Amino acid sequence: MIILRNPEFVGLAWVFLLLAGVLYWKRGVVLRRARAITLTPTARIASLLDGPREQRMVEVKGKLVAACPLFKAPYSGRECVFYHAIRQDLIEKASQRIDRRRNRTEYGYLTIEEFRSEACFFIDDGSARIAVDPKGLKIYGHRVVGGDTSIINPEEDELFGPKMVRKSSSDTVREEQILAPDRRVYLLGELVFDANGPCICAPKDANTTSLLSIRTEETILEELGDKARNYAIGITVTLLIAAGTFAFSW
Repeated sequence: MIILRNPEFVGLAWVFLLLAGVLYWKRGVVLRRARAITLTPTARIASLLDGPREQRMVEVKGKLVAACPLFKAPYSGRECVFYHAIRQDLIEKASQRIDRRRNRTEYGYLTIEEFRSEACFFIDDGSARIAVDPKGLKIYGHRVVGGDTSIINPEEDELFGPKMVRKSSSDTVREEQILAPDRRVYLLGELVFDANGPCICAPKDANTTSLLSIRTEETILEELGDKARNYAIGITVTLLIAAGTFAFSW
């Protein structure tokens, strides 16, 4: 019969094992993104227009060109080919009584308004230009309104754009990101041919890596590599803690 001296540590060890599993999954997501970017060669837009008319993932680099009169971003008033603006207010989510004298209150941010342009624009690499449909595409532009935190791309954290931290001393948080004309960008998306002509857009499969970023491909891959290494370190540390906790329970 096995007798545990500290059985309560077994549950704690399983928590660290679960955390290691989550970190392992996150690292896999990062590596798949890096692999997709690395394995997709940069194409000249002219070759895409002259090539086979079939849907496929493509990678292009070039400068942004407006397809219609420039927008004025709603908060900053800056001229741009694309904008994404959002305002959130701090609200009380729940209140729980701890004892007779104290209550614990949880707060969260509620989205009050959100603006995102959906008009197509062009990307030009010097050989030709092609339309870009921003609908559904993950876009990481230049932040012109907002502090050190991001509320526009929270799921991506610091991989491609600003890091999401939901803490603020203000009751209202506003953020605005734009893509300015003539700005050089990196684009990974799906090439499609429809009635309006060739276009690069978000792939139908949400699990397929796609993005448009003002950062270079090299910077993106460097950040992904750093993220993967940090996850690897976290996995190692949590596994060691889990092993030590298991050992201490005997």
